[in-house]
Amino acid sequence: MQKACVCHGRDKEQEKFMVESTEFYLGSTLNRIEIALDDVLGGEPSSNWALLDFPAHANVGDNAIWLGTNKLLRSHFGRRPRFVSRTLIYPTRLREFMPDGTIFLLGGGNFGDVWEWYSSHRANTLRLFRDYKIVQLPQSIHFSDESGEAVRETQAAIAEHPDFTLMVRDTASLEFARRNFDCTSVLCPDLAYALGPLAAKRKPSVPILALTRDDRERKVDLFGQQKQGSILQVNDWAHEERSQLQIELAPKIAESTPYSSALLMRLVDNAFWNWSRCNLQRGIELLGSGEIVVTDRLHGHILCSMMGKRHVVMDNSYGKLFGYLDTWQGKKLALRASTSCEALSIAEALLQE
Repeated sequence: MQKACVCHGRDKEQEKFMVESTEFYLGSTLNRIEIALDDVLGGEPSSNWALLDFPAHANVGDNAIWLGTNKLLRSHFGRRPRFVSRTLIYPTRLREFMPDGTIFLLGGGNFGDVWEWYSSHRANTLRLFRDYKIVQLPQSIHFSDESGEAVRETQAAIAEHPDFTLMVRDTASLEFARRNFDCTSVLCPDLAYALGPLAAKRKPSVPILALTRDDRERKVDLFGQQKQGSILQVNDWAHEERSQLQIELAPKIAESTPYSSALLMRLVDNAFWNWSRCNLQRGIELLGSGEIVVTDRLHGHILCSMMGKRHVVMDNSYGKLFGYLDTWQGKKLALRASTSCEALSIAEALLQE
């Protein structure tokens, strides 16, 4: 027999504690980010910077990283990026728009061989721009074979670049980087946190929302045997049919115009920003629809933390989420579960508090 759909409220003292805990956690996390960025860029003389690998897809997490990164670097350098470009597309006019400066590669969870095409694209970028300082922003690293071809290709590209810094977002990735790559490696939290506190516009409409992966990082058939109903709603946020005209047209105009100007790149930067902002808001509203959230997406956890929302975390296929939690002690709002049954039991218990 299914339970009735009742969204349990929290008293004012509990709400106050959640808000204060969230603000403290975000403040300390942002401080760690700024310290790490200063370590990487402290003596950088140029204010010119480029941000590559804009995520032209519906994955809310990647878009949150783009927004947080852009906001953080604008504040650090006191200006917009000189150049931005989409992921997996060669930045043909970067040198025209930015003859010198620092190239930043967007952070995330694609440093390895799970999403193998990103590894080759990153290696090509390092080879083509050896005369620029390049910073790989915080990534989770996972190679299924530490001595495989993908690792060797990455090792060679890094070794040949004279000024490359690799930022990682968990201690396991840091250990892997120091063991395998000839470059400076820096530990830093995920840059989506630079966005600060977030809030949904609507109140929860279902007691438990399960935000679960539907791709190769999925650990098991989460909630495949669970009966959905008034108590549980299962969703993912990486699939949405939406026109990409906005983020395709602006770069094409910039590519085809025979001169380079800050105005042209501002057009592209604005298009990317607005696209990501819409995706982020969609994700916030989805998470906000549940009184309690269960997720195996890292940015399901991160955005819930930024929203002050109680949630249960399950791991992905290679330990990315628990590795991140172990590194940054994300225990204020998140509880862990090994299976979907355990996660649902924990979420139901939280509803009764």
